[in-house]
Order: sequence, then structure tokens, then C-alpha cells
Amino acid sequence: LYGVPESFFVDRIGVIRWRWAGPLMSDTVAQQLQPLLRTYG
Repeated sequence: LYGVPESFFVDRIGVIRWRWAGPLMSDTVAQQLQPLLRTYG
């Protein structure tokens, strides 16, 4: 873990599929997190 905000996406079986260190901006969500939600969400 780091001293900055961190966000994680954990799938239904508990596997960490994505980690982001730093502020979570709307373009990051659109480009990186939404495709993961479609696949694993």
C-alpha cells in the first residue's frame, strides 16, 4: 500500500483485477474500470 489514495477492483471470486494509485478521475473510470465491470462485474 502507498500513502496516496488507492482504488481496487475485486471480482466476484475475490481476485484483484485492477489497482490504481492516486486520485480516481472520470476518464480513468471510463477507459479502464468500465471494461472490467463489463467483463467481471
